[in-house]
Amino acid sequence: MISVTKKFHFSYAHHLPNYSGDCKNLHGHNSDVEVEFSNNFHMPRAYDGMIIDFKDIKEYVKPIIDYLDHSYLNDLFSFNPTAENIVQWIVEKIQETPISSGLTRVRVSETNDSYAEWRK
Repeated sequence: MISVTKKFHFSYAHHLPNYSGDCKNLHGHNSDVEVEFSNNFHMPRAYDGMIIDFKDIKEYVKPIIDYLDHSYLNDLFSFNPTAENIVQWIVEKIQETPISSGLTRVRVSETNDSYAEWRK
């Protein structure tokens, strides 16, 4: 399988209610989001030999990430803003776009060595 991945970045604040560790307190993250598409998908307007044009990924995914950027996630969501729930929300939003059928992986990294990941 061949895949293409585009990386996005966003900063946010949150806290985890009813959590007994440090994350119960207000804190922030500078997160990376990786969005991957596989060769089982071919965007109709992609050039010959492309799975999907990186511009198309940016067109549909950047507005989703921009919504999260520099926000307090507890105010945006009714769910607990864990990395797992954030990645699931991003997947659901991408699934509402025309590029959804090629989506194979979304990773949200809270730190350089900690991430949550969805795989098709």
